[in-house]
Amino acid sequence: MSKYTRKQQIPKQDEFVSFWQRLAERVEPHAIHVGIVLLSAFAAWLVGWFVLGHYEHRNENAALELGKIAAAYNEEIGDSPTKELERLKGNKSDEAETPHFKTSDERTKVTLQKLDEFDKKFGGAKALDDAELLRAGVLYDAARFDEAAAHYEKLSHRDLAPSLLALAREGVGICAEARDKLDDALKAYQQLEPKQGTLFLDQALYDQARVQLKKGDRKKAAALYQDLLKRVPTSPLKEEVQNRVAGGT
Repeated sequence: MSKYTRKQQIPKQDEFVSFWQRLAERVEPHAIHVGIVLLSAFAAWLVGWFVLGHYEHRNENAALELGKIAAAYNEEIGDSPTKELERLKGNKSDEAETPHFKTSDERTKVTLQKLDEFDKKFGGAKALDDAELLRAGVLYDAARFDEAAAHYEKLSHRDLAPSLLALAREGVGICAEARDKLDDALKAYQQLEPKQGTLFLDQALYDQARVQLKKGDRKKAAALYQDLLKRVPTSPLKEEVQNRVAGGT
């Protein structure tokens, strides 16, 4: 019988029994410790699962809450007899319960208060960046350009989704425009241009052309419009840009 054949022989039953008996004797003194470790590992997994589920549920609630704040802000300002009638009838629909503002100042004040409450309630939620973007837009609409710019600037340096990052960078530009800082606005819109692809490229070029017109440089504005039409031929801005080019910008 070869060495290899001998190695492959199946141990007798008593050899199996003695093996497991010896293993049990070695493990027995540590059995309680092993049990505690396994239980702790399971508990840690259970806590992690619960925390993750709670975190996702919290993110969903945050998104819903922010959606309501945004919906209320986008409501038309002024008297709303229809909504008042719905409330009097006891209609509990989301539309009937959406706040209605009589003045823009009231809308700004209440929305900012709601966003403050949102930040405290949902600290750490994924929707916080969206909330800050909404806050910046509210401040811009209220002509509080310095405050709006500060929020847009902070957002523009974060690791955001491409759409949010583009809105933040454009926000920096529109705030600079509103304060007549045209060179700063132009720089912000240049940063809006994507490094690859054409996502937001048309908007970046359109914004730059607008600034060049404000600076009185029609030649540069026309070149930017032509560049837009060439590089993003399917842009939603195409018709407007063509009309501007045809009209001498």
